[in-house]
Amino acid sequence: MFFKRKKIKQESHVSKNNIHQIILDSLMDLYKNCEIVDDAFVLKDDEIYVFADVISMHEDVVQILFQIHHELLDAPIIETTVALNSTIEQTIFDACQKFNDNVLSVYINAIHKMNQIGSIEGYTQERHYFDVFCSKIYGIGKKEGYDHDFWNLIKEEIKLRLGNKKVYWVKVFASKDEKKAEAEVWINGSEAAELSKIVLAAIMDWEIIGKIHTEKQYFVFIQRDETFEKSCFTKMQIQSITKKAIKQYEMCKDRTDHLKLRNQLMKWCGDDSLAYEIFGFLPELYCKYAYSNVEFGEKLLVVQKNENTMEIYQSQIQSFSYVEEIVKKHFAEDDISEQSLKNVIAFSVSAKAINKAKSQDSIKSLFVPAMGYYVNEYYQMR
Repeated sequence: MFFKRKKIKQESHVSKNNIHQIILDSLMDLYKNCEIVDDAFVLKDDEIYVFADVISMHEDVVQILFQIHHELLDAPIIETTVALNSTIEQTIFDACQKFNDNVLSVYINAIHKMNQIGSIEGYTQERHYFDVFCSKIYGIGKKEGYDHDFWNLIKEEIKLRLGNKKVYWVKVFASKDEKKAEAEVWINGSEAAELSKIVLAAIMDWEIIGKIHTEKQYFVFIQRDETFEKSCFTKMQIQSITKKAIKQYEMCKDRTDHLKLRNQLMKWCGDDSLAYEIFGFLPELYCKYAYSNVEFGEKLLVVQKNENTMEIYQSQIQSFSYVEEIVKKHFAEDDISEQSLKNVIAFSVSAKAINKAKSQDSIKSLFVPAMGYYVNEYYQMR
């Protein structure tokens, strides 16, 4: 139940701490068995943690970034919600209500297997079966024309991107105004550019009424226990090994050092499959962030001796997003010397292709569709 609070007219009168408290209070109004732990709203029965940060606030318009954290999630579910009402308190409550109705409640339904809309099958080296849950389509504005079913539009492509993770979450966003249209599809926090293009093409026939029309929809995929194989490694373990590998990679002077690092990774991991992934991903990811003006695709090429090269998607491999998160942070926060950068990129296949294109002055339009990595005959895809 919502209790109306004293009206606050000016944003300058409301401190950041007060706003955050109003958000937590509003979420508390929506549920019974819940509590506030430090800066988080916690649903005690399911041990779901919700964090919220105000991105912007102007008069009675508020934009809030919500994050859902739960033990089953490979990456937090992230949603930005905008609301407008007559008071700051009511506006924040409306934003929390939207977030709950369109995102949080969908995830709660999913982990309790309620309101399932169907099932879907993914494949790596094994088959993986998922139950599917979704929100209603929501947004702002009005339009004329065909109402697109986002699920039917992208489900065949989604199948190709599911691996052995317990949970995948997908966000679809589409928008059109008088001048342009845009669309984004996100899988576990990373944009799936190919899917974004599919949705964009589908909404081009929208005839908007007014200045703008937007639509959003969330999907949650829960892998069934009978096909889910829990990884031997946690995110923290994989990222700890990645950090050690980065230090060694940046000191690699030749192929001998490179092979020594691979052997060291096998010792650190105690698992050849993970060692080959980190060993192969790091040079390609360094290349991606070093050449920020080059577009990289979503695919991986698994190269194995005496076998056909396998084409998969990055979202299918558990370790990829963990390794990329560390590399992205390293590039953003650390001062990487030019020599260290060269030492790692020297072992990137993508870098060789980019440098060749650069010499031909065609780098502006260069697209790298896939990153490749080598594995041994015993490789297990996780």
